[in-house]
Amino acid sequence: MLAATADGRSGPVDEYLGMPGEQADRVLRALLANPHPAVAAALAWWTVPEARSGAIQNRLGRLPGAVTVGDIPSQAEADEWAAEHTFGLIERFPTNLDPQTWLVMASALATRVSWTNPFLLAPSAELGDDSPWRASLSLVLRSREEHGVGLVSSPVGMLGVHVASAEEGVDVCSVIGPPDVPAAELIAAWLSGATERCDLFEVELGDGHAWSLTELGGDTATSGWTTAVLPAWSTSSEFNLMNPSLGFVAAMTLLNADLPERAPLAGAHQAARAEYSRTGFQGAAVTDEIAITATYRLGPRRDLTVRFNRPFAVFATAVHHQGQRGKPQSPWHELPVFSGWITEPSDITPSPADQAASRSAGARRRLGIEP
Repeated sequence: MLAATADGRSGPVDEYLGMPGEQADRVLRALLANPHPAVAAALAWWTVPEARSGAIQNRLGRLPGAVTVGDIPSQAEADEWAAEHTFGLIERFPTNLDPQTWLVMASALATRVSWTNPFLLAPSAELGDDSPWRASLSLVLRSREEHGVGLVSSPVGMLGVHVASAEEGVDVCSVIGPPDVPAAELIAAWLSGATERCDLFEVELGDGHAWSLTELGGDTATSGWTTAVLPAWSTSSEFNLMNPSLGFVAAMTLLNADLPERAPLAGAHQAARAEYSRTGFQGAAVTDEIAITATYRLGPRRDLTVRFNRPFAVFATAVHHQGQRGKPQSPWHELPVFSGWITEPSDITPSPADQAASRSAGARRRLGIEP
């Protein structure tokens, strides 16, 4: 949305985009022209006839062809647009459209994917005795051998990490940090990229703030078992985006200068919803801006269990689709499509097949056949 507002020119929105307006325009056009198979993305620019000054008309004419342009819809039509472009996850447009509204920009981003290797189920006791969630849950998720589990160093301390990959080309990473680190600091540290995977043989044995690391003797080349235990969850949130640091105030001020008459800035809002389960992940957000109103070694083996047993961060990132191997890399590769801070987990009601699969996996694990 900010890239479309920049209109392919350098200006006051550049500092929020992190790149010149011309580059942002190229990125926007590439994303819309090359849709990711697992990500639904839409952008709309709605106006009333009275708002279509020459400057606004020129802006509309320069928008990428994939952007929806037209008259401001009714509230019911806006709700339908939000649901259509988010797989039905967002059923209501995040703002009531006032009859006096002159201009509305809206974006929608959604993903719905299935894990390549679905989770197993485990009793909530595996979260540990100190988990505030243990008593309220009966079952939680246990990672599969194919999942990514590990520890990384970061500016805010050691982090426990779990990565689940989806068949359609989305990775969802869960990150838990020290209990005294605020959510904003943990998220900023992770997104900064100033992290490094830890060699388990260089980590102190015993219990960390969210993990247990044990060692078994041996004289053969082996990789340790890495396991993550985390809850299922769903979240629904609404955000006011009028904080000047986010760039929407600057964008609306820029647009307002092109309207026939100056008008009050009504606001910018976002509605987001996501769900994380044994079989997959789905997440969506609709944003509106309104102007006017594993290591192999010889010797001991180290086993790691990471427990996501208190609030943690989640990041969903688009990756190069498996079916596109050999083709040019998608412009969506490594682009974040959802992030969240999980504070309220969801319990799980297992199907008979789920129960049988978990019992079978538990038996194999006790026999040492697989993690």
